[in-house]
Amino acid sequence: MATKENDGPIVIESLRTGTAIVGLIGESAYVSNRMSAKVKQSLLSPEDPGLKRRTASERAQGTKHDPLAEYQGAIHRMPEGSEPLLAIPAVQVKRALAAVAKDVPGANKAQLGRLVWLPGELLPLFGLPQLHMAVVRMADMSHTPDIRTRAAVRTWATIVEIRYVMPLLTESGILNLLAAAGQIIGVGDGRQEKGVFSFGQFEVVSVDDPRLKAIVTRGNRAAQEKAMASPTFYDDESLQLYESWAPAMARACVGLDAKGEAKQVKVTKKVPVASASRNGA
Repeated sequence: MATKENDGPIVIESLRTGTAIVGLIGESAYVSNRMSAKVKQSLLSPEDPGLKRRTASERAQGTKHDPLAEYQGAIHRMPEGSEPLLAIPAVQVKRALAAVAKDVPGANKAQLGRLVWLPGELLPLFGLPQLHMAVVRMADMSHTPDIRTRAAVRTWATIVEIRYVMPLLTESGILNLLAAAGQIIGVGDGRQEKGVFSFGQFEVVSVDDPRLKAIVTRGNRAAQEKAMASPTFYDDESLQLYESWAPAMARACVGLDAKGEAKQVKVTKKVPVASASRNGA
């Protein structure tokens, strides 16, 4: 004989919000690769004549890239007047927390995406940026080689505030996930998660950690503005590629007169001298 189920009231426990504030210290370089204004403009106005593919004649008269401008445009910036200059999109840390759930027993990616959030859109990125250039392969069928210029911060740190739903998550659980994300996921371009490079790895530390305080002091806004205006180079390859670009840029400043003879064209943009040191201060 079937028994009647208990029709008693359903008890729902109230949810609370927990907060964890910690520091992250980079164990490998953070590579910033913000979408450039030119690419955004091409998405908004694909028919813009200034963004069309260049002809062979146009390519012969100029250079394809402007490494200095691309380097300066590759960073995310904190609001004017705040400290420091550079920033990390907060969503990168949240994505790392959710992504690590795929490799950690007992964690659920979709659930973490709902139960964890970071206030604000940007996190402060302390440290000195350097110009990073590398040969990459495009995503087309031919995998055409190209040069990418990015901003790389070899020694970096940030302070992050993470909020989570209690009692479904605990502070110790969040910090364990964050530590795992720092090892096997990372943040930024070329991060460990992708399985090719190992950039963007980090260690979770207390906000009182002396190493964190040293990076915050040394890599402040004033130092970063100087490093963006007069960059040093991340490695020898970046320096060599930049030095190859500077003479090409100088040659591009030479045009032809009405008789087809070479003439010097007035240069409106200063060509940087590639004499900066390889390593940052």
